[in-house]
Amino acid sequence: MALPPGALTPLPSAVPAPPEAKLELLALAMEKDRRDEPIQPRSEFPPGEHDVLLFFHYDGMSDGIQVTFAWYREGELIDQCSDTWLWGQDDGRDWGEVGWTSYVCTPATGWEPGNYEIRVFIETRLQGVAQYVVTES
Repeated sequence: MALPPGALTPLPSAVPAPPEAKLELLALAMEKDRRDEPIQPRSEFPPGEHDVLLFFHYDGMSDGIQVTFAWYREGELIDQCSDTWLWGQDDGRDWGEVGWTSYVCTPATGWEPGNYEIRVFIETRLQGVAQYVVTES
């Protein structure tokens, strides 16, 4: 699976990712508990305005590694949700070398029915794909 166009060029000051760096996709949910764990994981969501959280585990990460979270609806990139950044160098994303957390998207216009997927990359290495459906009301 290809990177979105905006992620094809390495960000300035990106550092090479070690071979052991990895992101493992765990679950999707609409909310999380105090321990940052998913509440009622699911692969189907209702339409409308609400969060969709992608929970993932990470290991071997270090500051400056380029990561990309690319969200798609029916094969079209959702720019508002997609992002490429340097690990540990973005406000609110100083997660360290090993652990778990979540990445959230809430489109301003709400979720429309359709098939969605999230593609996650370290540099150009695909780490996983999470697929879900937003059902009709």
